Amino acid sequence: YTPEGRILVHDDKNVYGYARLPQYYKWTTTMEHQLFSASKEPPDVAVVPTQGGGKKKAGQPGKPGAQAARVEPGVKFDGDKIAIANTALTVEAWILPDGPDGVICQQGGAVTGYALALQGGAPGFSIRANQTTVTAQSARALDQGWHHVAGVLTAEKALRLYVDGQLAAETKANALITKQPAQGLTLGHAGGSLVSDYGKDAPYTGMLDQFAIWGKALTVGEITEHANGANFIARGNGALLACSFDNGTAKDDAGGVLLGAMSGVETGKGKIGAALWFHKPGNAPSILGGKAGKKVAGKNAVPASGAAPAGAPVTSDGTSPPPPAANAKGSFVEHQWNQHSPVFARAMCMAKDTIFVSGPPDMIDEEYAFERMSKKDPAVYKELAAQDEALDGKSGGSILAMNTAKGEIGSEVKLESPPVWDGMAVAQGRLYVASVDGKVTCYGKK
Repeated sequence: YTPEGRILVHDDKNVYGYARLPQYYKWTTTMEHQLFSASKEPPDVAVVPTQGGGKKKAGQPGKPGAQAARVEPGVKFDGDKIAIANTALTVEAWILPDGPDGVICQQGGAVTGYALALQGGAPGFSIRANQTTVTAQSARALDQGWHHVAGVLTAEKALRLYVDGQLAAETKANALITKQPAQGLTLGHAGGSLVSDYGKDAPYTGMLDQFAIWGKALTVGEITEHANGANFIARGNGALLACSFDNGTAKDDAGGVLLGAMSGVETGKGKIGAALWFHKPGNAPSILGGKAGKKVAGKNAVPASGAAPAGAPVTSDGTSPPPPAANAKGSFVEHQWNQHSPVFARAMCMAKDTIFVSGPPDMIDEEYAFERMSKKDPAVYKELAAQDEALDGKSGGSILAMNTAKGEIGSEVKLESPPVWDGMAVAQGRLYVASVDGKVTCYGKK
């Protein structure tokens, strides 16, 4: 229940820190970090039995009226950084559904926004603008297996839904999304008030891969190419957001700094590489891997042959990966926001509603660098050498000023030399930095 990190600061209510991403809690070759905010208050959940019949604490033990923790599996992005107001729009993904209803993704809510959802097994793309919701919905349900779905809003306000590269529905929106939604992007459920009732406000269950948002209407040719298996997730592809999920993260693979906060979501074999897996709760039957939670000889149930069902996600040995137990997230700590850090944070301090973070530049995407090393790309070694020099203090550093509410970086001060470990403090309206070059520098009013 305790927020962890390499370095932390706190106020009366929250903890702010620099920590590894959740998928790196266990030992890994690569390691990526993020800045975060989390409440000091532990979740109020019940004591639940373990498999051995004993008890384990899941929150404040013995508190009257405590409820079992239930966090809807999903991925949340800061929607402020995905600009969709007054523009044409395309939202696309590969999906392998495990239920007839559910909100695949939504950005915005009851005021304005968009949503891609399933209802009765049929996909639909909804736009809400000027207090009116319009949905382009397929007339037929999807059959079992992977499907490419794309919702398109053109500059002329034509609203279209494509399924596997074919036009499945078309209607007219009453307007473009006229202002930036206050409610951010969520994958796997609505995340708040609804853009549309389509999807029955149910969580999406199944697999999700190759998710992208474009600030334009893709052409029929582009959608057909993507539906025919082209990998459209690439650096510099022009997307507002593009996620492959191949490294077990919901980071922006188009080269942006967005990083989705994942909660209760696993990964499995996707359409291309890895994909997000939104499991059904408890023992609900699943077409993807037997009944979730049912175990045989200590392992989750799979078909008698050990092979995964057709179309299901599989592990490297060809069997179904085990579904997680109910509420199995590894931690009950909920991050209020996550932020990509352009520096290796060596020092942090606070002054009222501002967090100061300082360190040498973080110049390398470790997952991408590891991939390039495996392909024997000689250029990556020069980049790694430059990163080593930066960590040694030879490339300067930065002080970032962030707000506590959303983790937004408001300003940056460049340093000739980065700070030593924990070498920053605030006192009487001034900021003091002890740097690697042996100096102490004071910032503030004279």
